[in-house]
Parts: sequence; C-alpha cells; structure tokens
Amino acid sequence: MMKFPAALRKCDPGVKFPRGRGGNVFESGDLMTAELIELLRQRIAIIADHAWRDRDGEGHLEALKEVSEKITAWTAAHRSEVDPQLRHYLGNSSFQKALAHLETGAGEGSRN
Repeated sequence: MMKFPAALRKCDPGVKFPRGRGGNVFESGDLMTAELIELLRQRIAIIADHAWRDRDGEGHLEALKEVSEKITAWTAAHRSEVDPQLRHYLGNSSFQKALAHLETGAGEGSRN
C-alpha cells in the first residue's frame, strides 16, 4: 500500500461538509458522503503536488492510481444511494464536478 504524505492522510479539519436537510452535519448518508469528499480531495491534492511528481514520479502515479481505485470502489458500493447527477459525474470520472456537487449540497433529497 502506498503511503500518502502527511498532508494528504486526512481532510483539513476546517473544511465544511454539506449539511443534511435538517441542518445537522452527520445526518443519514453524510458520513458516506464525507468519505467520498475526502477521497476526491486527496485525488486533487495528489495531482496538484508537482514537487512529489518531480521527485518520485512512479510513487506519485501509484498514489494517484490508488486513490482513483478507491473512488471507483466507493462508487460501485454506493451507486444506488447517490442522486442521479452525482452518479453521472462519478460514472464519467468527472471528479472535480462530483466534488463541487457535494460541496454545494446540490441534489440533497433527490436520491434515486
């Protein structure tokens, strides 16, 4: 298993996750969503880490593959639990759009 740099091992504690319909951060499904948000942010951080890429291209690519595989596994496991728009973004590997969708709370309550 690839070791991520310390900065990538967990989400920034100051990050605000989408609030549930009742306003509580961890309503049903929000823990699941928080896991996906963290994976998507890790992927973006890995891509943005040019110093790591330049220093250890093989390790950088391996980390990118690993987090992408985790996103794919998450998508397969939760496909029926997410709203159609998020399902579309994840199915097409539009991970930036998926993250924006989750961060804005778009689609809350429209799971099919």
